[in-house]
Amino acid sequence: NGGGSGTGGGGGTGGGGAASSASSWNIFWTDLSVNHQRVTALSPIQKLNHFADMTSLCNKATCASVLKRVSRSFPLEYCFYPRSWQLPKEAAALHKLMLTSESPPVLIVKPNRGCQGVDISICRSSVELDETRKQMGQQCVAQEYVDEPLLIDGY
Repeated sequence: NGGGSGTGGGGGTGGGGAASSASSWNIFWTDLSVNHQRVTALSPIQKLNHFADMTSLCNKATCASVLKRVSRSFPLEYCFYPRSWQLPKEAAALHKLMLTSESPPVLIVKPNRGCQGVDISICRSSVELDETRKQMGQQCVAQEYVDEPLLIDGY
């Protein structure tokens, strides 16, 4: 009845490969994004561990942009995430905030395509932000640091 990576049709083909024509599996496990063709070809009992275009949401800059855009139309429903800035695109606005605010926000700066906490930095000043951006050398996202995040069962 299907299985983890490498069994029951799973195993990193990213939406293509031999498993796409097989119907003898229930679960397709992959570490890659899947395409729309893979999703639409599923039988009712077959499941994927990803959904089509998931990488768009995993891309921090794209996700921040979408959340910001939607929150303009639905401010009460989309107030659950911290203020976010795409860098370098919104760097001028963020620097202005940090330099003119009486108590500038503490920022957590993340590489756009990073994961698992790799290469994140905490910045408390405009100078620290500039240094962090130079070290990253890529597009990144700065978010207002949340001291006490909402956690499930304290974790």
